[in-house]
Amino acid sequence: MAKQKYHFDPVSCNYVPLQTSTKDGIFDLLGFLTVAFLIASGLFYGYITHFESPQELQLKAENALLKTHYKKLQQKIQDSEKLLAQLHENDNNLYRLILNAEPMPKTMQQAGVGGTDRYADLRNQNTLIAELTEKVDTFGRQLSVQVKSYTDVLNMAKRKKDDLKRLPAVMPIPPGHLKRISDGFGPRLHPVYGVLTMHNGVDFAAKRHTPVITTGDGTVLKVKYSRRAGNFIVIDHGKFVTKYCHLHSTDVKQGQKVVRGQRIGTVGTTGASTAPHLHYEVLQKKYYTTRRGRKRIRKKNLDPADYFFNDLSAREYDTLRKLAARKIAPTS
Repeated sequence: MAKQKYHFDPVSCNYVPLQTSTKDGIFDLLGFLTVAFLIASGLFYGYITHFESPQELQLKAENALLKTHYKKLQQKIQDSEKLLAQLHENDNNLYRLILNAEPMPKTMQQAGVGGTDRYADLRNQNTLIAELTEKVDTFGRQLSVQVKSYTDVLNMAKRKKDDLKRLPAVMPIPPGHLKRISDGFGPRLHPVYGVLTMHNGVDFAAKRHTPVITTGDGTVLKVKYSRRAGNFIVIDHGKFVTKYCHLHSTDVKQGQKVVRGQRIGTVGTTGASTAPHLHYEVLQKKYYTTRRGRKRIRKKNLDPADYFFNDLSAREYDTLRKLAARKIAPTS
C-alpha cells in the first residue's frame, strides 16, 4: 500500500493529506521510467565502449590471423617476383646470349594488360584483396611468358646441338694414322698437270687402306668416281658440305645417314694422284635468289684447317698450320 503524502497548509498552519489524481500518478511513473531508461542507456553505452563482446573478440582474432596470412602471402609473392626477375635476367643475358638469339623485350616480360581497371569492383569492396589479386594475376601472366620463352630457348638449344653435330669439326684421318699434311689450302703448282691452280682442300698423307671418317653428322650426297678425284664421297651437313677424294674403297651409299667419326672409306691413290693420300674439302652453302625469284645455292670453299678444333689443341693446330704452309711433296 502506497504511503500517504502530506503538504503544509499555510491557512490552517497544519499538514493536510495530499490528494493525488490518476494523471499525476501516470506522470510520476513516466518520469521514473525516463530516468531509469537514461541511466540504463548510459550504463549500456559505457559497457559496449569499454568492454568487447565474445563475438567481437572472435572477429578480432580472425582478423589478426588473416592479416598475418596476408603478410606471409605478400612476402611469398615478392620472393617469387625476385626469382622471376632472375629468370628473366638469365634468359636474356645468359641463355639467349650463348645461343646468339635476340633478347626478350621488357614489355613482353612484364606481360601488362591495357584498357580499363579490371579490378575496380573488387577494389571498391576490399583494397587489400584487390591489390593481392592483381599481383597474383600479373605474376601468373609473367610466369606463362617466361615458360614460353624457356621452351623457345630449349628448342633453340636442340637446334644448336644438331648444328654442332653437323659441323665438320674433326680431321677425316684419325690423328694416330696421319703421317703428315702434304699440301694445304691455297694456290699451288699441280703435281700432275704442272699448272698453277687453286688447291681447294687439305691433303692428308697416310698409308693405303687407312680408315677415313666423316667429320660431322650428315647425309651422303654422292659416291662416285672421276678421272681427277678418283673414288670420292660428298656429304651434306646442312650449312656445310664435305668432300673426300682419291679413296681406295667406299663404305657408304648415296642417301645414307652418317654420324661424326663413322668410317666411310679408306685412303687410296685413285684419280689424279701420285701417292696414297686423302684430299679433303669443306664447302659452305650460301643461298641467294635469282632475278626471276628462284632460290639457288652457291658453294664456297673454306680452309678445312679452320675446322679441326675438336681434334687439336692450340699447339697442335699451330703445328698443322706450319705443315700446311710448307706444302711438302704435293701428292695431288
